[in-house]
Amino acid sequence: MKTIKLFLTFALLGIFQMASAQTDVLVTGSLLNTNSAAINVNLNFYDGTFATSTTVTTDVNGYYSHIFPGTASSVGTVELIVHDCNNDSILDTQAYNVSLGDTLVNFATYDYCPSVTPPPTTANVYASGNLINTNSAGINVSLVLLDVNGNTMNATAVTNANGDYSHTFVTSLTSQGTVYMQVQDCNSDSIFETKAYDLNVNDSIVIFTTADYCPVVIPPTNCYAYFTVDQALDANGVAIGNQLIVTDSSATTGTGNLTYTWNFGDGTTGTGSTLTHAYSGNGPYVLCLTIADGFGCTASYCDTISVDSLGMIEAEGFTLNIGVEVTLEVEKTDFSSAVNIYPNPAVNFINIEFNTGAQTLNKITMIDLSGKVVFEENNNNASNNKTTISTEGIAPGTYLIQMQFNNELYHQKVIIK
Repeated sequence: MKTIKLFLTFALLGIFQMASAQTDVLVTGSLLNTNSAAINVNLNFYDGTFATSTTVTTDVNGYYSHIFPGTASSVGTVELIVHDCNNDSILDTQAYNVSLGDTLVNFATYDYCPSVTPPPTTANVYASGNLINTNSAGINVSLVLLDVNGNTMNATAVTNANGDYSHTFVTSLTSQGTVYMQVQDCNSDSIFETKAYDLNVNDSIVIFTTADYCPVVIPPTNCYAYFTVDQALDANGVAIGNQLIVTDSSATTGTGNLTYTWNFGDGTTGTGSTLTHAYSGNGPYVLCLTIADGFGCTASYCDTISVDSLGMIEAEGFTLNIGVEVTLEVEKTDFSSAVNIYPNPAVNFINIEFNTGAQTLNKITMIDLSGKVVFEENNNNASNNKTTISTEGIAPGTYLIQMQFNNELYHQKVIIK
């Protein structure tokens, strides 16, 4: 009988202990990379009616646990707080509900000493662009970054087969300034452009305008104006008094169609390559021709015209303007028939023969359409009133030969093929 009473006592005690244990809340978890050290883990227990806090330490394997006493109706949360080796906080909160049998709070495994990437101290400026007509060749592109503090970075980018190029500059986080791009193109001309950047407003991409690496270059056009003057004749070949015929003899290196504007010096004007004009008086009149090719090249030529008592036209002199800048002043002679320049057009040489009597040839000059002297010779080499000019080394084109006789000048247009 005594034995039975003792058994019932222990059984009731066990049931009471089991019922009591089911109201406790068990908290567990682990930390990695503790290096076997005892790490403080702060646990805060809330059940809606009271709160309690405790600090537990990890074992050599990083595990920790704690039991919070509760009641059969305890419902709440457990909060985890750990300060890791980087002095950053590990925070977590888990719920429990004793009345539902949810009495185990198992926190996730956390890294106590994670690797920390240091904050960046530099930033990138990305510069790019494209060149067309590179024929797939690698073209060197010079790039220079200049910030507002005067710091300079130089780089050379090379285009790929599509003409694309790029470079990344590594600079400070708050850098701002300008990126310069320069390329020497296939014509030895410079392609140059600048672009601004500002990392303070996240403006880190610089894209240059697409540029033509091998553009077609149109050479500058040179032109000069010239005309001839003839006495007007009737159907029987008899001179018509006071009347002349002007005929254009201008030349240009361009392909534009020339326009002709005449000013006869007596208040009348005209257009066209050949005109007839009658003067009412004896003059002198300044007769001028102005030409234009439509591409920016203009030139003028003027001749002083007089009419004698018989109505015959006399040319007393002229001023020849070559191109738009060079001016040659020439005194027209009366011995053009005494000078013979041949062949014209010329290939390898030009012969000049002259029979000008008392007028002695002193110098010969050849001038291109830009006014540049391409040949000049004193009359030391002339013999028997004849000289020869070698055209070797002189580019094909139209030229003006100028001959100095004593105090007068004679000129003639020649073409070299």
